[in-house]
Amino acid sequence: MTDSELMKWADIFEARDLLHVRLFLGQGHPTKPNVGDEFIQNLGGYPKPVVSGSDAHKISDFGVYPSNKITWLKAQPNFTGLRQVCNEPSRRCYVGLNPGKREHIAQNPTKYIRELRIEKIEGSALEEHWFDQLHFDLNPGLIAIIGNKGTGKSALADILALAGNSHCEQMEFLNDKRFRHGDNKAAHFKAFLTWTDGGAASEVRLDQDADPLRPERVRYLPQQFIEKLCNEIDEGDETSFNRELRKVIFSHVPPEKRLQKADLDELISYRVGSYRKAISQVQTKLRSLNEEIARAEFETAKETVDSLRTALSLKQAELDAHDKTRPKEVPSPAEDPQNPDAKRITDALAEAHARLDESLKQMTAATNERTQLASRQALLTRIVGHVQNFEDSYTAFIEDTSEDFQAAGLDAKAIVSLSVNRAPIHTDSERVTNRLAELSVLINGSKDSKGLDTQCAETRNTIESLRSLLDAPQERYQQYLSELNRWEVRRSEIVGSPSQIGSIEYLKARIENAESLLPIKLSELKQQRKERAREIHAQITNIRGVFEELYKPVQDMAASTDFTQESIQLHFDAFLSPSSFAVNFLDFIHKHRRGNFYGEAESAKTVEDLLVKHDFNSSDGVVQFLDEVMELLTTIDKGEEKEPITIQSQLKVGKKVTALYDFLFALDYVEPRYTLRLGTKPIAQLSPGEKGALLMVFYLLLDREEIPIIIDQPEQNLDNESVVKLLVGCIRKATDRRQVIIVTHNPNLAVVCDADQLICMSIDKSGGNRIKFSSGAIEDNLINRTAVDVLEGTYPAFDNRRKKYHKPN
Repeated sequence: MTDSELMKWADIFEARDLLHVRLFLGQGHPTKPNVGDEFIQNLGGYPKPVVSGSDAHKISDFGVYPSNKITWLKAQPNFTGLRQVCNEPSRRCYVGLNPGKREHIAQNPTKYIRELRIEKIEGSALEEHWFDQLHFDLNPGLIAIIGNKGTGKSALADILALAGNSHCEQMEFLNDKRFRHGDNKAAHFKAFLTWTDGGAASEVRLDQDADPLRPERVRYLPQQFIEKLCNEIDEGDETSFNRELRKVIFSHVPPEKRLQKADLDELISYRVGSYRKAISQVQTKLRSLNEEIARAEFETAKETVDSLRTALSLKQAELDAHDKTRPKEVPSPAEDPQNPDAKRITDALAEAHARLDESLKQMTAATNERTQLASRQALLTRIVGHVQNFEDSYTAFIEDTSEDFQAAGLDAKAIVSLSVNRAPIHTDSERVTNRLAELSVLINGSKDSKGLDTQCAETRNTIESLRSLLDAPQERYQQYLSELNRWEVRRSEIVGSPSQIGSIEYLKARIENAESLLPIKLSELKQQRKERAREIHAQITNIRGVFEELYKPVQDMAASTDFTQESIQLHFDAFLSPSSFAVNFLDFIHKHRRGNFYGEAESAKTVEDLLVKHDFNSSDGVVQFLDEVMELLTTIDKGEEKEPITIQSQLKVGKKVTALYDFLFALDYVEPRYTLRLGTKPIAQLSPGEKGALLMVFYLLLDREEIPIIIDQPEQNLDNESVVKLLVGCIRKATDRRQVIIVTHNPNLAVVCDADQLICMSIDKSGGNRIKFSSGAIEDNLINRTAVDVLEGTYPAFDNRRKKYHKPN
């Protein structure tokens, strides 16, 4: 027989070199993958067991293994067990000092259940037997609970979960609709759980609930819980799945990077706090910018300019009409030397008019000064408010950061100090207040002096009295002077000045400002607004970076699994999502007013297309998005031309343009998000079965908890091919570091996973609903026959199917 024939013929080989052991067991070559594949082909196409003999030539050497190369076989100690070792050599054979699983059990004895006992409570009057006097010895590896429907499989899983204080609330059997319903049979039973550490057994009555204040010692995933998570899996952040996801992610964050925080949310909040504050500060500046922009847009709007031009035309027409009403000139009468009283009266009138003109000039100057001082007083009040706000911000900064500075052994006030000198403000404010008081006395007078308004009134009375003493010619002349004065005053009011509201010069100044100066300023303001938006986006990107950093360990672990099928690879993708934009933006828009967002369905589609079109992960993409939104809000396509349209005309009643601008450019709707992919499929595209598989992969591979995990029917909604591709490898991998207990009807999980223990459940309904079970490894004859009957539908049925299948060459 040649060496090649011997390699294919032999069932078991002896080897001590660990590289050779790996090759025989099908675990490959550590650096040359092709060598491992070729080696397996030389063995006949499948791995084979390997043992290391002791080479003991005398009794004293018995049990002494060269270089600690001990042979470990996981099987019943009989020939049937040895045959199973040949079927699963890589899982059942080990050469070395101690298998990794045994070491893990020894180091974590409080995380492996050794036995479960269930019995009736003392004095129970319940005649039915149910779970009374059941005693389960449990294997620390993979346990598969099998049985026909209604035999107590889910009940056993519930009891194990309850005894292990699982915080899961969706029990399959121990609930108000089943075993706790009506007469509450659960109240008649208690369970005892014993752990491998040998400590006292924990006791719990089956009608009790888990204690949420105590840590859970087992993880339980009943069928209802899995279905709930599948339904929620793509609904948003605050779902049970996402809470579970955050727990697992936090468990992967290195302890030194947890910063003594209790959970992922608290850690993220702490890490991104400075970025959030920076965003808030920029948004405050942005709001002021938006107010300026809205005012400038209103001033430069075609409707506003047209209205100003119309008002200017009317005012010019008013001036033209007024000029036509100029009083006809009346020549000054010649002095009558024969009437000295007339000269005295005219001289007195001239003096009174001069005095009145001077008083009016003083009144105008005082009124203008009072207006300017009132504006300055308001400005000083605003400045006082700004200073106070700055002081409050400093105080808030000290309060918010005091713990961090103290933790670092630093004095915040020694590093960041604030000095405020309000004296110049108070001095100027006092000067303004005093001068306003002086002007009030000057204009309105006091009990000790007459004001300008009183002086003007008295002077007018004097003029009227003197005019009554004049002769007819002088009276006509004085009447003319009075009318001319009123005409000139009115003309001056119509022409006005740039600061006199409603005058010609005021309207001209506003039009010139709207057409010449404001467009330049508006362009600069809009550019500043884009820069503020970029600053905010940069801080949001920093927040995304924190997410990426915290999620990286779990992503690395998912990527490092030794599975090769693309379909079971988990991927975490970080991105910035505008998920809340559509609802909040369209809340501003009146869907039945002219514009690009007209119509309920049409506006929703327009927004959807916008969001899909732009990349929110880059600041350029965000700015391009904002530019397009603004263009859609301000113009309507009319063939080759664009027709301007006002934003306010498209808004709902009560909505303001500034509020819309604040929403658009503050970017509160751009949020860092993480999504899971299973292979190449995003989570939203997964079928219900694939979502369930995703959860299984997630819990079995990524959950760092090493407490026992109990899963009720993990194969639910999955076809057999998917079970093999998605679950078998994951369950085997998880078993390396924790006790795994599954309730299943699927032979691919119970048999192909090579369960270390099968618990076959049955019920004697005629014997008082007595729950029975048999337990052992698949190689046990009784367990093997029961497994075939339950999982395959009896051996004849299985053999019939086997004969009809064609194994590919």
